[in-house]
Amino acid sequence: MNTERTELPITIRPAERSELDLYEAHFSPNNRARYHQRRFAVQEREAGVYLIAWYEDEPVGHFLLRWDGPADDTSGRYPPRTPYLEAGATKPLYQRRGVGTRIIQEAERLARERGYDQIGLAVGSADNPLAKKLYERMGYQEWGKGVFEVSWDYESEDGRKGVESEICTYMLKALESF
Repeated sequence: MNTERTELPITIRPAERSELDLYEAHFSPNNRARYHQRRFAVQEREAGVYLIAWYEDEPVGHFLLRWDGPADDTSGRYPPRTPYLEAGATKPLYQRRGVGTRIIQEAERLARERGYDQIGLAVGSADNPLAKKLYERMGYQEWGKGVFEVSWDYESEDGRKGVESEICTYMLKALESF
């Protein structure tokens, strides 16, 4: 049995205001927290770019690239003036087909284009081994300063609100010049 999947022909571009409801419907159908609108607001303030991967006319993956690190670094030690990738996801049907890799490569290209020499991200230290393996394969290395907790608010479709969290570690990658 061959479980290998072929790379998906995708297009990656910044999010557009007119498509926010589409992102919510495709990526967060049972959540009313409006994550995608918040991420787009970062792009509108020119504090980053919200990258969306498209397969034909369907959004299949996303990452938010912040130019100056995480909005709230709970560790207090993220390197200053270092772009930061967050909120990455690929729809399950399209995972392991190059979507996440291609979005990250585009983010790295944009960061290099702006003159940055490194980029970082956070990954769940115990609950996301596949993502961590991808980042390592792409040249990201653990920062060596321990783990920290990341929390976020959610609101379910029935209006129930709460907070979720996970233990993470930062990973950094040096960006080579063009």
